[in-house]
Amino acid sequence: MAANARAKRSPLSELTPRDQEVLPQITQGTSNAAIAESLFLTKGAVEKHINSIFLKLDLSESEDVSKRVKATLLLLAEEEPPAE
Repeated sequence: MAANARAKRSPLSELTPRDQEVLPQITQGTSNAAIAESLFLTKGAVEKHINSIFLKLDLSESEDVSKRVKATLLLLAEEEPPAE
């Protein structure tokens, strides 16, 4: 129950299914071209999904941090099991 409540508050819950396929590849350091190839998308479509992810995670204005690293940290924090 707590996990559901946490997931509903998470900005990650705003991601589309395709965004959710792109984000893990970003976290692995995969290039846009390689993401496009693995998901059978154009490079432009991948760039649109990445921009959408950054916007939904409120990273669009960040200039002082790597958006890819910050998105990775958000995903990893969400995947951590709750402390008991």
